[in-house]
Amino acid sequence: HSFSPNGRWMVWSSKSFTPYTRLFLTHLEEGMIASPAILVPETTVANLAANIREFLNAPFDAVDAIEVPATRHHRFFFQGTSHLARAEYEEAVTWLRKAVEVDPDSTRTHVNLGYALANVGHIDEALKHFQRALELGPRDVNALTNVVAAYTRMQRYDEAIRLGRHALEVDPESPAVLNNLGQALLKSGHEREALDHFARAVELVPTFWRARRNQGFAYLALGKKPEAAQAFKRVLQVIPDDAASLRGLREAERR
Repeated sequence: HSFSPNGRWMVWSSKSFTPYTRLFLTHLEEGMIASPAILVPETTVANLAANIREFLNAPFDAVDAIEVPATRHHRFFFQGTSHLARAEYEEAVTWLRKAVEVDPDSTRTHVNLGYALANVGHIDEALKHFQRALELGPRDVNALTNVVAAYTRMQRYDEAIRLGRHALEVDPESPAVLNNLGQALLKSGHEREALDHFARAVELVPTFWRARRNQGFAYLALGKKPEAAQAFKRVLQVIPDDAASLRGLREAERR
C-alpha cells in the first residue's frame, strides 16, 4: 500500500475478487475513516502483479495521462493470441503488430506474429519475426519449438530440423520439442527417427494425443499398419471425432 503526500489517500493491491492483483483507492476522512474504495481501472493483467510505488506529489492537472506499456502489451497480445487460436489470422496480425510496437523485445509476441503472418502468406515478414524471436531467446524452448512448428508448416524442413535438434539439446525431456521435431522429420521422409521422438514424447506424457497421432502416421509411413491402428485407436479414445485419426485408422485397417 502507499499513502498520498497529504496522508488523505491510500492505494493498495488486493486479490479479494479475482486471482490477479488489482489496485483500490480510498480517501481517509477526519478520524481516519475510510471512504468506500474504488477500483483503479486498467491496472489488471494476467501473469503480472499490480503494484504502486508512491503517489506523484503534483497538482491534479500536472499529468495528462499515464502510460502502462506492460498492460497495453498484454491486452494486445492476448487479443491477438485469442484470434490466433481461432485461426482468425488477419485479426491476429492486427493485434500482434500493436503488441510488438509496445514491446519489441517480447519473444513470444514475435513467434505468434510470425505464425499469423505465415498463415496469411507474408512469408518474408514472418521469417523476420521468427529470427528476432530466436535472437531474443536463443535457448528459449517455447520459442524454439513454436518456430520449429511454423517452419514445418511452411515446408522449410531443413531449418525446422536444425532448430528442433538445438531445442532438444536445450531440453531433451520436452514432449513438445520431441513432437515438433518428429513432425519435421516425418514430413521430410525420416520416418524411423521421427518415430523414436514420438515414442519418447508419449512415454513422457502418455496423454499427449497429438504425439500419439503422429506416431500412428509414422507407423503408416513405415508400413506397420497394426501398430498404426493401435495408435489411432488410443487417440480416438480421448478425441472420438478427431478427423485425422479417423482417416488414419481407415487407412491402417484397409487390406
